[in-house]
Amino acid sequence: MFVTEVVTGLRIPHLPTRQTTFRRQGRRGGIEGDETYYLANAPRVRGKEIDLRVDPPPDLAIEAVHTHPVKKALATYRRLRVPEVWVGDEDGVKILLLGLNGRYAESPTSASFPFLTAAEISDWMRRPHSGDETEWTLAVRLWVQETLLPRNRGRDQAGH
Repeated sequence: MFVTEVVTGLRIPHLPTRQTTFRRQGRRGGIEGDETYYLANAPRVRGKEIDLRVDPPPDLAIEAVHTHPVKKALATYRRLRVPEVWVGDEDGVKILLLGLNGRYAESPTSASFPFLTAAEISDWMRRPHSGDETEWTLAVRLWVQETLLPRNRGRDQAGH
């Protein structure tokens, strides 16, 4: 829900692929991410059945560690060349970016959303939910409008 609120509030084109199973023919293994998104590559895959032999992998994958061990998932994401993975556990969210060396490294900021930090994502994930998601969702929307929108506009005006 957090990513959906950010992309909607900032009017960032996106294609959520949710729990789609991604496989690349001739490569070992596939992956069904907890949540996956096409952002920069959304126009390239919108409206078609995604085939990783010719189409890019999702720009962002999100893994919740409590659902399954993350090590195997990261190995598969690496083979599929998914550029960014957010890994959430009881300690918060880690942003992992795929480097030129083919390995993931932790980053304080997102490549998909350079105006957003792992610490901010973790803060929102730790905030208590009253059982009713409406209050939390409205708070995220307000934060996106009051904090992220001006920050993102500042980046755009600076030429980033």
